[in-house]
Amino acid sequence: MTKTTCAALTAIAVFASASLVSAAEILIEYTGANLTYDGTDITTVGGADPLTAVAISLDGTPIAGSPFGTDIDLDLTIPGVVSIPELGGTVLSDPGGSLTLGLPGGDELTVTLEATSITYVNVPNIVEFAFAGTIADVASQSLPAGLIIGDPIGLSLSANVGSSTAAGGFLTSFTGSATGELEGPLVPEPTTLTLAAAGLAGLGFRRRR
Repeated sequence: MTKTTCAALTAIAVFASASLVSAAEILIEYTGANLTYDGTDITTVGGADPLTAVAISLDGTPIAGSPFGTDIDLDLTIPGVVSIPELGGTVLSDPGGSLTLGLPGGDELTVTLEATSITYVNVPNIVEFAFAGTIADVASQSLPAGLIIGDPIGLSLSANVGSSTAAGGFLTSFTGSATGELEGPLVPEPTTLTLAAAGLAGLGFRRRR
């Protein structure tokens, strides 16, 4: 096997190895977020709002210590949410929102949000719900078990609206309790890729001999 062929095969195999490793998905689920809407922005109450629970799993398997029930909070801002129809409908927020998830031991995940789709469902005298979904990018992270989550991250939340006000056919405020999730690809550790490259290069060398 020539050096050129060996190098090409090694590069292809390393790329394939990286793709397989990064195909794993990290799922972060949280409950107990208290939300408020002031006619313009949707935010967590009081900034960093204590959560009830946070569960983190890798391809469906919970990581060590998950779910977490203490020292967890959520700080969420979805800006530019205007003209939500009082009787229900969907609007698009401004981009540039943010979400910071505080985790035990000083771990955290902060993401920036693209424009967020907000759907309000109102069945008079029965139930009110608000749903949100968007794509986010990592701004900073320090996750438990050394996990690294990559872009893009899918973000969704569902809020049970407890009270709301409206004027002129549009919501002017609401409060609610929300659950949500973030999901994104696992980023392989550099050492994993280095070992894969070294092993494949060695295989090519042996075959050449």
